[in-house]
This record gives sequence, C-alpha cells and structure tokens, in this order.
Amino acid sequence: MTVLASEAVELQSVPMPQCRAALSFTCCGVCIGIEAPQAFIDVLPSNFIPGSSGNNSVKPDVTFVVSIGERITILEDRNSRGNFTTWREALEVLEGSAHEAIAARATTHAFVHAGVVAVDGKAILIPGRSFAGKTTLVMALVDAGATYYSDEYALIDSHGLVHPFVRTPRVRQNLGKTVVINDLTPPPVPAGLVLMTKYEPNAAWRPKSLSVSRCLFGLIDNSVGVRSYPELYLGRLKELAMTARAYSSVRGDWLATADAIFTELLCKKISTIHQGENN
Repeated sequence: MTVLASEAVELQSVPMPQCRAALSFTCCGVCIGIEAPQAFIDVLPSNFIPGSSGNNSVKPDVTFVVSIGERITILEDRNSRGNFTTWREALEVLEGSAHEAIAARATTHAFVHAGVVAVDGKAILIPGRSFAGKTTLVMALVDAGATYYSDEYALIDSHGLVHPFVRTPRVRQNLGKTVVINDLTPPPVPAGLVLMTKYEPNAAWRPKSLSVSRCLFGLIDNSVGVRSYPELYLGRLKELAMTARAYSSVRGDWLATADAIFTELLCKKISTIHQGENN
C-alpha cells in the first residue's frame, strides 16, 4: 500500500553521475520517451505513468530530455519545461508534463481534469484544474470510505466507463493526518455523480442539481483534448452527463464537505439515484 503522509520526503539536490539511459512508456496509445542520467531514471516512481507498459521498440510520440548541470533542465521535444535545483521539483514537473502529453494525444480515452473516487461501484467525478483543491477533497472522501481512482484525471472509455489513473496523490496543503491508498488498480466503473465545486473559505456546502447541458459544459471546460478530438470527447461526455447525477456548490471545510457528500448525496446509494433528470 502507498501511504500519503502530511509531508512528503524531500529529495536532495546532490551531484549525479552522467551515465545516461533511455526508456519509454506507452499509455492509452501514446508513447513517452525519457532520456536522462541513469541515477535520475532510478528514482522515477513505480507509478510514474499510471497504467503504462515499457516498450523501447516503439518510436516515442513525445521525448523528454533531462540534463544535469548547475541545475536540472527538462526539455520536451526541445522545448524547455524549466530549470530546477532539486530532484523533487524536476520529478514533479516531468511527471506532470508526461501526463499532460498523454492526455492531449490519447484517442483511446477522453481525459478530463478531475478527482475521482468510487462508492458502491459508481464513480464520483470532481472536475477541476490543478490547484482547485480537488486532491484534498478526494483524500477526505477516501478517508470516509471511498475507493481512490485519481486526483488529476478521469479517463472515459468508449463504453462510458471511468478508468483509474492511480498516481501517488499530491496534496498541496497539510491534511494533518495520514491517508492510506491501496496499490491495487480498481476496475473501470460507470459514473454516478458529477460534482462541480470550488473552494471558498468558510463556505457552506449547499448542492444544487444541474441539468444535463450544464453538466456537459462543465465537463467540456475541464477536458484536455476536446479541441483536437471533438467528436470523441463530445460523444463520451454527453453520454456521461446523461447517465450521472450532477450537482454544483461552493465548499469550505473539506472534512465537512466529504461528510455532507456521503450523508446527503449517497444516502440513497448511487445505484438507486434517478438518472437523466433535469434535461
């Protein structure tokens, strides 16, 4: 199991041998190549690209080159992704950039910026960009008994099922406790709830039901490849919006919000929620 502590271990900035290595990962039909010092390759997390397989025989769609000098530099197809003083910073940017590259190019799944958990075999999607606070809410829901699927992307297949994108959650504020994530990858599930929510200090959770069209617009607004693959995205997101119940509300305290979601929205059990209301 993976343990998410309130503070992650800081990777030290130390000189690294310059023996270089190359490897590639394939995820959702997109091949990502990495060229970097061997010591840097060795510290890549095991779930660096969730659900990927190693395949050095395929030409990468995108190649990231990591170089070590006075700073750690990262290039994405010769375009700079930044210069960094610590391994931790560089690893986080490389991971995020690789995920973005896959999300923008994938045609097997529609990628939506969202936190995702599952309860009773149905997914709860919390759309939102980075720094929207969705990771904290996802972890609170997991602590309350939900199954962790992702804190960054919801992957939707051609059957409308939501797939996990299980990476180590990155919480940007102190939860004050330890949350345990099971390393086993959960199965794809249909969507049950879509929660359009944003954090406001001291706000009360007062969810209002959303129409199918407003739910669809919210999903599109948080989609990655909708401009490149409009037909793929619009078809899958419309189906999801028509079969899931959607709500909107600001939120304040993450623990109170998680409790309210369980007691107010899940008391009926997701599997018995009436579908297709408010068209």
